[in-house]
Amino acid sequence: MTKATTQSGGEHTFEMLGFSKEEALKMEVRFCLAESIRKFIEREGLTQTEAAEYFGTTQPNISKLINGDTGVFTIDRMIGMIPLTEGKFLYSFKPARKGVIKRQVSAGSFKLSKGRRPRTAKKQVA
Repeated sequence: MTKATTQSGGEHTFEMLGFSKEEALKMEVRFCLAESIRKFIEREGLTQTEAAEYFGTTQPNISKLINGDTGVFTIDRMIGMIPLTEGKFLYSFKPARKGVIKRQVSAGSFKLSKGRRPRTAKKQVA
């Protein structure tokens, strides 16, 4: 199984394959979760049948996950599997450099996907 990586210029592997940034991010999260579960199964020496029983699923689903089919489980389902490994779910988020979005808006190149609107700050009532 290969690792999803960030290429030069900040573009992720899945983006290079033509997926939108949003889809690429979901695929990367799904891949990382599946890889963590696969490593747990390998480290513990579990058979696919044992892993299926342990995680409350079927052997064919575990087989698919082990062989790289990350679509067999939802991201929520895989996050729910992490505590069963007694491991910790670590994540990171690196925001864009300050001013990037403002420059995109000023240049007219900022587009929201699927009709989403940017969040506005709620006014505080004193």
